[in-house]
Amino acid sequence: MAIYVIGSLNMDIVASADHHPAKGETIIGNSLNYYPGGKGLNQAIACSYICEETYLVGNTGNDDFGKSLKSYLQNTPLKLNHITEMDNTSTGVALITVANNDNTIVVIPGANNTLSYKELNLNQNDFVIAQFEIPQSTILEYFKAAKKVGATTILNPAPAASCDEILHYTDILVMNETEESVLSQATKKVGISITTLGAQGLKATTPSHSFNLSSHAVNAVDSTGAGDCFVGYLVGSLSQQKSLEESLAIATAAAALSVTKPGASTSIPRLKEVQIFQSKEAA
Repeated sequence: MAIYVIGSLNMDIVASADHHPAKGETIIGNSLNYYPGGKGLNQAIACSYICEETYLVGNTGNDDFGKSLKSYLQNTPLKLNHITEMDNTSTGVALITVANNDNTIVVIPGANNTLSYKELNLNQNDFVIAQFEIPQSTILEYFKAAKKVGATTILNPAPAASCDEILHYTDILVMNETEESVLSQATKKVGISITTLGAQGLKATTPSHSFNLSSHAVNAVDSTGAGDCFVGYLVGSLSQQKSLEESLAIATAAAALSVTKPGASTSIPRLKEVQIFQSKEAA
């Protein structure tokens, strides 16, 4: 059983400030930091903390940011043989402003936009995850290949965009409220849909029932990457044959812990941390 995360690798350039600038406003920030990120990279790292056979499928440029990302990934449990360095293009970049425990993000895709389909050794028990920081045409090809062998597909449609054809090949849809509003009635095409609601927790719908799950109260520092942490821990838990409800509970706890630290991939907690947190919350 393996997890294949088809997605982006970005260098996150994070500016912190006391508040977000209004239109036309210039403000003085507090700090500037560089963190490995990208929705694909973040979700893959979260998966790898549970599932040893986690592969990240994506592209970097042949620039300093690309080299930094690959050096960082060498120290994670991820399998890296499906990451390609592209000539004559830049590594993806995300420009992030963090203020008042919230963020705004502008993504420049770079090499992520060049990601194309390459055959994988997929099996029935595998999981394939994708997000929208790479071309939808590429996602569609990977999902079609996954469904041919009976693998489970998970779509995180972020940034929000319509995707009716991809949804036809999607088993599990994970989105936030903004993404849900864009997809609207199209979500009915999917067997399992999960909508994260921030501090209000989440709602989940399956073919047999619907239910809600509460969030955890924590001291938030930076919410960047919390959704990716959630997706990664959800799929990682499902890959270990845990129930949907149990997997969602683990993912919710992991996402709550992630917002207590700065950065995206660097804030993702290890499984032991999540288990300790869950035990304390249950006491």
